[in-house]
Amino acid sequence: MEDFLLCEPSVFVVEDRYVISFFTRENGLATVLVDGTVFYEDNSGVLATNKNFFKIEIPQRLLDEKKKYTVRFRRLIARKSYYSELDEPASADFDFRPLEKTDGINIYHLADVHGRTDLAKSCASYFGDDLDLLILNGDITEVGSVGDYESLFALSGEITHGGIPVLFSRGNHDTRGEQAERCNEFYPDNKNRNYYRFSVGILAGVILDCGEDKYDAQVEYGGVNAFEPYRREETRFLKKLEPTPDKITFAVSHICPMLPDREKNEIFSIENDVYTEWNAELERIKVQFMLCGHIHETHILKPFSEESNILHSYPVIFGSQPTGDNLWGQAIVLSRSGFTSVFTDINANERDKYRYDFIKTK
Repeated sequence: MEDFLLCEPSVFVVEDRYVISFFTRENGLATVLVDGTVFYEDNSGVLATNKNFFKIEIPQRLLDEKKKYTVRFRRLIARKSYYSELDEPASADFDFRPLEKTDGINIYHLADVHGRTDLAKSCASYFGDDLDLLILNGDITEVGSVGDYESLFALSGEITHGGIPVLFSRGNHDTRGEQAERCNEFYPDNKNRNYYRFSVGILAGVILDCGEDKYDAQVEYGGVNAFEPYRREETRFLKKLEPTPDKITFAVSHICPMLPDREKNEIFSIENDVYTEWNAELERIKVQFMLCGHIHETHILKPFSEESNILHSYPVIFGSQPTGDNLWGQAIVLSRSGFTSVFTDINANERDKYRYDFIKTK
């Protein structure tokens, strides 16, 4: 990795585009070059230099075709009204492997890491260099400082080396802490919203964002949340989604809308009417499975499980369990016919292998 980079880049999927995100060691001007075209952060014509984190959008089709990109950086010396000064250019080249498989797609799903990124990296090494897609599903770090954001992107970069796609979903702990209000500076988003559709290769679906796990008026939040109207706005977004019958369709949500209160604690039993609407829309677009975290327990809700608050026709897999000095994540091998899921720990031990075959519809 070149010295100007604090971490290797991550290539996030948002809708049908990529967002290449990275930290640099110093403030300056960063761009991304793909096949002779320079891409930069859209800031109404003014290129940002007084910062060291960058989210640069790239057309997915272009990067998939060219399979390589260059991060360019010029350290800021002085930003002036006239004759701003920047250091000589530095650059780093990265190869990219798009998701071109139609069978045997290797996915690793992480959630609830809570800052123990060394354990998460060990978990995610399960597929080695054959990993095709990384999913970071909330509560990877806390957000008490900018350093917590740095840890998140360092983890993603260390796992993927900027070379494969990443899906990101915000968790409830990502909404807490001194730096939480800056989430959209750092996290992948679509027009300042942390819910969005995605499409990559033969995969498509939706990233859901439940926000917090209790009502806004809960005393521990201190009056700084407004997730109830946010979730209703998300309902309107879901109603506009179109089915993607030519793709494998799934949802990613840190908190499971169909089971927000696994502990049967009334404080977590919220928004059943809203989540019922969400599920109806997921059924309408024919979601084939959902990935969740939050409960700190690896668990499977099979289709039509009576354990769920809201009946659903697709399986929901909770793919994370932090336990002492260990961490369990979820390895998935996916094809058009179905998937095999297995929970794995930092030593690649396996448990609870689950096979699900997709139901064929006309």
